[in-house]
Amino acid sequence: MEFMVSNSGEFESVDISYANDNGVQAMRSLIKTIGSGAFVNGSSVDSAENWAAIVSGTWDSEGAKAYLGNNFAAAKLPRIDGYQMSSFGGFKLLGVTPQTDSDKRAFCHALADWLTNENCQLERFREAGWGPSNVSAQQNEAVQGDQVMNALAEQAAFAVPQGQIPDGYWDLATGLIAEIMDGEFQDASDEVILARLQQFEDDIRALL
Repeated sequence: MEFMVSNSGEFESVDISYANDNGVQAMRSLIKTIGSGAFVNGSSVDSAENWAAIVSGTWDSEGAKAYLGNNFAAAKLPRIDGYQMSSFGGFKLLGVTPQTDSDKRAFCHALADWLTNENCQLERFREAGWGPSNVSAQQNEAVQGDQVMNALAEQAAFAVPQGQIPDGYWDLATGLIAEIMDGEFQDASDEVILARLQQFEDDIRALL
């Protein structure tokens, strides 16, 4: 799925294809996974209880390490029913807006230089577990040997860059997952699932 945006920042169209055989198979895999007695909804270390594995981001790594101790490990998302789970890849772009005040301009450029340099990004990695985008920092021995960073790099091959997405998309996606968690599709036919996926597609297009 990809939303196309005009030069003025307005959403123009969306390339989406969920209502098909692959979509039905993916949704059946979700139904099976969510219906498992081992599944608990939620993906925050702070709010999870009595868990052995959790799907979360690098920001949760320190909390997971504290909870699991020597049992901590990290890996890319698993394969389900023969299909590799994909993900959104989030990235930050740092820029400086034009400034008429020369002192302010110099300060903004100095701040941008600091936030993107090797030392700062390594400090953010050590303190918060954030993966550095600075190329030199990526080659640091600690980063190279970190389980979380290696798992993230492995998952990157199956990640779709997260561009601009309308806020309403998340509400629609959450609504569909809520229906699955409520068991609405437990015994549904392929035709019923396909129809729901088509509705999901139509609702997403309606956001534009």
